[in-house]
Amino acid sequence: MPPRLVSVLALVLGGALAAGLSGCSYDPHPVDGTLTCSAAYECPEGYECQRATTTCWSKKRDGGMGLPDLGTPSSNIMDYVGEWLLAVTSTVKTVCDDGYDDTTLLSPADSPSTMTVSRSGAGLLSVWLCDVTLRWDTTGAHLSDADPSCMDDTADPIYLWTATKFDLVTGNGLLGQHDATYTRRDQYEDGTIVNCNQTVTAPLIKQ
Repeated sequence: MPPRLVSVLALVLGGALAAGLSGCSYDPHPVDGTLTCSAAYECPEGYECQRATTTCWSKKRDGGMGLPDLGTPSSNIMDYVGEWLLAVTSTVKTVCDDGYDDTTLLSPADSPSTMTVSRSGAGLLSVWLCDVTLRWDTTGAHLSDADPSCMDDTADPIYLWTATKFDLVTGNGLLGQHDATYTRRDQYEDGTIVNCNQTVTAPLIKQ
């Protein structure tokens, strides 16, 4: 090959390579729970290590994996079956008729919470706060029983929860989103009764 042609090719290829390198940058945006923390429990900027699972989770309130990131709901009912870890950003907002209004974390890193979903007849059974039977269709898993309830009578007050909405959606059987609403009746030993409404928002990751 003539020396001049070699020089021209080297210039062209060198310029293209330089342009390609100058246009590259490392700006990862992994979906929560899909990237493992480093040995020192470190994650990319904007993420933090959840030590319970040694995976990286977004510092945003939606956990970096809100419903829009899930894609089309899975058409395979078995994608819903298994043990789901509630993300560290999972919350419950409680508003009561005595003026109480607060939002609390449901699954902090030092005390993670899980939901177990199994097959139940033609539908599903969720075991978490209350045992809830779910129907499954192309939009996800949803409440099938009419106002299922459960109680905690081990202390004062006695709590009675009734589910009015319960949705679980996954697009790939690995990541999911749980949204629910409950009414809660708090009955104290002195006869006082407080009624509350609770809203649960919980990104999920399959264990």
